[in-house]
Amino acid sequence: MRGLVCGVAGMAGALFLGACTSPMNLALMEPPDPGSRSVSRAGGKVVSIGFLSIEDLRPEFSKQSIGLVQGRAVKGPDVLPWIGRALGGLGGTRFSATPAAGPGGWTVKPALRQFYAGSLTVSKTVNVVLELEIRPPTGGTVTRVYRGSITAVDWWNTSGEIEQSFHEAFSGCLRQMAADLDLLVETASGPNEAAHTKDN
Repeated sequence: MRGLVCGVAGMAGALFLGACTSPMNLALMEPPDPGSRSVSRAGGKVVSIGFLSIEDLRPEFSKQSIGLVQGRAVKGPDVLPWIGRALGGLGGTRFSATPAAGPGGWTVKPALRQFYAGSLTVSKTVNVVLELEIRPPTGGTVTRVYRGSITAVDWWNTSGEIEQSFHEAFSGCLRQMAADLDLLVETASGPNEAAHTKDN
């Protein structure tokens, strides 16, 4: 009888351990709302900024797995289209995103540098790092790096918790981008609205 009890307990422990170490598969159904505003202030003009296709600059191991949380691998679909959809809807008070730039217009070349989840004792940490090469119509390139980071208690170690953290971290990047692009466009336009700007 004792042997039977021990055998059942061993099977239960094996099932528990298996559940705890099986990969987490993220769905990434909808990207965060980029909060597109595209509303000019005080009669100013809204500039169209062409967002080019996103480049993947992550290390190879990060492309195969997007994290390891409490011993469980974090996997999911290709994150580039998910990020690209959010960038395509980005907007501010002085700009709106478009799929391609017009002649002599603003362009942005985005690159993904990090999209990874990890863990520290009972906490999970998620990092999203994006780089933008911003090219004004006047020439030159402005390079900016945006980091969204979330560290929180890992209550249930589920894919839903990790996905929500990626949403929050990416949302932080989007807010930083919108604020920067607004400022760059406003600075380039000047008080008299530069000739390169155009009505939305």
